[in-house]
Amino acid sequence: MRKDPLKPVHDWYSRRKTRKAAALLAGEDAAAMDRFMRYSDHGLFRARWTNMAQIAPGVWRSNHPPVDRFPMLNQMGIKTILSLRGPQDGVPHRRESQLCAQHGIAFHSLRLDARRAPQPEPLLEAMAFLREAATEHGKVARGIAPDAIVFLEAYDWPGNLPELRNEITRMLILAQDVTLGADLISRHILQARDPQGEGHGTMPDFTQLDGTLKDRVEIMEMRILGETLTRLKWNKSRAAAELGLSRVGLRAKLDRYGIEPHASIAEED
Repeated sequence: MRKDPLKPVHDWYSRRKTRKAAALLAGEDAAAMDRFMRYSDHGLFRARWTNMAQIAPGVWRSNHPPVDRFPMLNQMGIKTILSLRGPQDGVPHRRESQLCAQHGIAFHSLRLDARRAPQPEPLLEAMAFLREAATEHGKVARGIAPDAIVFLEAYDWPGNLPELRNEITRMLILAQDVTLGADLISRHILQARDPQGEGHGTMPDFTQLDGTLKDRVEIMEMRILGETLTRLKWNKSRAAAELGLSRVGLRAKLDRYGIEPHASIAEED
């Protein structure tokens, strides 16, 4: 496999950006967030290029709006913004949410992958399997929680429909609530998704990854952290105890990698 000579530089910059973003989120400095958006989130390009166009009466599309575009959005009568970057608690999401609140604009978010179209089929099949399994096992099931949907949609399902059916049935049997949460999902499926929301597929073969030993260990560590916290419903005390870390050490790793819970999940101490 051909190695990318610039990968160490990209990895270093990504880690530096993650640490800087974590510091900004902790400090809640609006001006510093705007500078981060301008220089680290392609804001310089968006200053002149808005990608704005009307796609239906009263419905507009654009790229991520910077702070100085919001007065114009008010003048246009924009009442709601739907961000397609997803409900991740990073600097762009936090700052856009703040600006919408300041300008009286409702803010919602939905993650769509720029590299891959949404795949509704596995989710539709999952809901059908859930209804069948609920009838077969005599259990009440109202649906699948949003955080669980994220993991089910991200997985490539190499076993296709039989594997998906077995997973839904397993989740239903283990469930103690009428809604199936991500904590019920098998470990290999939880670990297959990049905790930063950028990866899709199955659990990577770490022996085939490029990069230094440190880079490979960090990828493995991110997957294990994400899987453990999801399985334990983001209870940090239990996760730290299981992983042999202090709570301070766990928090430092989450900040370093930019790992946050799904917007529908409340963190527990």
